Amino acid sequence: MKFSILIVTILALCVSCDSKKEQEVVLTTDSPEEVSKDTISNFHCYQFTNGKDTIQIRYQQDGDEIEGWMRYNFFEKDASVGEVEGKIAGDTLKLEYDFLSEGMLSEQQVYFLKKDGKLYQGSGEMEMSKDSVMKYIQPKKLNFDDTTPMEHLENCPNDFIQSKNIEFYKKEKEKLD
Repeated sequence: MKFSILIVTILALCVSCDSKKEQEVVLTTDSPEEVSKDTISNFHCYQFTNGKDTIQIRYQQDGDEIEGWMRYNFFEKDASVGEVEGKIAGDTLKLEYDFLSEGMLSEQQVYFLKKDGKLYQGSGEMEMSKDSVMKYIQPKKLNFDDTTPMEHLENCPNDFIQSKNIEFYKKEKEKLD
């Protein structure tokens, strides 16, 4: 009887040790498949480019919540880069764009209509709110006839909006806050 209990205990310890080893391997191994899932499925990238002008947005969606980064770079005009956050309601992204341009930190609403694999930016009359945010006066009457729609990119690289731009934004924002 004691011999049987001893054998069962030894077997239980062996199984326990083996499962710990397997668990350690799983926890310390990064497979390329996991990285690509993070790169492709958790982030959405859209871009407009015509050679001289570029608009980029990279965001992550959790339910109806959105957060990410956006960058405008137009030829012979000041570029802007900053954070976006907001919600998606149906086919419309309703975002606040907190950005740096011309050495100034600004914030404004930006809405995008998601249609046929593209994002079309809304336009409409805006005004400065009491909290210094440019907001649409009548968001339900926005025009989405955007001539620079951003195309959805299947692969969304981590450095889609260059980290040097993001770091510059963060550094300048810290100075201004």
